[in-house]
Amino acid sequence: MVAVPKSYRPYATPINRGPGECRKISDLPPANYLGFVFVGNWSAVYKREDVPPDLRPDRVVVRIDREFPSPLSAEDQRKIEQIGQEYHLRDLQGGAREIAGLTCIVPKIPYYAWFSCSGPRSGDSKLVKLRFTQENAHFVLILADYASSRYGGVHVFWKALTSDISHWRNIDDEMWRLLTDWNLPRNADLVPN
Repeated sequence: MVAVPKSYRPYATPINRGPGECRKISDLPPANYLGFVFVGNWSAVYKREDVPPDLRPDRVVVRIDREFPSPLSAEDQRKIEQIGQEYHLRDLQGGAREIAGLTCIVPKIPYYAWFSCSGPRSGDSKLVKLRFTQENAHFVLILADYASSRYGGVHVFWKALTSDISHWRNIDDEMWRLLTDWNLPRNADLVPN
């Protein structure tokens, strides 16, 4: 027999009823952000040994936050964006080129370095911004981070490991399709007052 200190005994509140149904996002209680995971099938058939440890191809991790208004004027925001672009171009010295429908700043050493890209999204007034790196000879890791005017203004983050950077648009479109199917409430409903 093993003695368990009283402070480490399991504790739970009683279960008086089953969990409520959740068929759409508006069934969930208000939260500071929305996060979910989905799996696609964009990559071709692959060998498990080609995949980096602890990662699953075409698994997309998504987080959506409310976009808070910037305290800076539109002109100051443009200046900061321009300074950031000049910094990347000057320090990376790899130039810029189009990759998968995006304008990407190319690092000096492309293999195992991050490419910073931006380009137009379908159905949105803002640009998608993402970074990607070649994980190995078979897969790229994509990190998206951008603002969207949908749902009253949100900030989108998603991460995916896939066989080719060109899958970014399919991944992004699928994320928005799932949100639409889930009937995402307006931004004000995402975050409690």
